[in-house]
Amino acid sequence: MINNDLDLEHYRRQLAAHKRVQVRDYLQPDAAARLESCLANEVPWTLALRDGAGPRTIAHAEYAAFDAATSA
Repeated sequence: MINNDLDLEHYRRQLAAHKRVQVRDYLQPDAAARLESCLANEVPWTLALRDGAGPRTIAHAEYAAFDAATSA
């Protein structure tokens, strides 16, 4: 599942120098594709946020409709 080609020493140095690191291509391609599909199609997630209107949640379908409308 984790990409076997990661340069772990590179990421150790980056973490030591910057206290955080972004690891691109962390997952093997098949695992990443499966996870993306699962999150997009199988997990009934809800977005939780706090903005000027205060704390609230937005259901997945509502958020997806908003995203589709703004990118049209």
